Amino acid sequence: MGEAKGRKRAGTYPQGGPVESFRVPNGKVGITIDVGDEPPSTIMLDTDKLVLLLDAPVQTPDFYKLAPNISHGFAKAKREGNQQQMEALGLAIMRSAFEHPKFGKHTRSSVSSELRKTGKAHITWRSHSGLAIAVASQFVPLDRPLDRAKEAAPPGAFAIVAINDEPNRH
Repeated sequence: MGEAKGRKRAGTYPQGGPVESFRVPNGKVGITIDVGDEPPSTIMLDTDKLVLLLDAPVQTPDFYKLAPNISHGFAKAKREGNQQQMEALGLAIMRSAFEHPKFGKHTRSSVSSELRKTGKAHITWRSHSGLAIAVASQFVPLDRPLDRAKEAAPPGAFAIVAINDEPNRH
């Protein structure tokens, strides 16, 4: 791993160490936001607060314009050290994962399944020349799948990488 990627992956987490070692505690849903050249950040919600987030009414703007704007806004807030703005945009990013026009339903059902199985869920939201979302019990590095999608896509395309190890689920 190159020096720049090593710094990017270092992140700052309660237990210290790299983002790959971080585990969301039981009873929580975490989203690790990995945007631009900033180190990843994880925002966590209690599962009962997630219900409130999802029950709140939402206007659905054009997702394909919204996602790049909120990811750039998050990276800017992080560079400026604006914790309040990072948290607000982090919640918007989490909501966007659930509201994605094609994969939102799968994201919601994957989070529900993970909560039933493990009592916690971890969403990874990687935005850098495209968007990749994964749901698991921990952070999922999405650099390579997103880079591959970017290489295969025509200029200006918006790439979503869906990772699913259950081939019968649609």
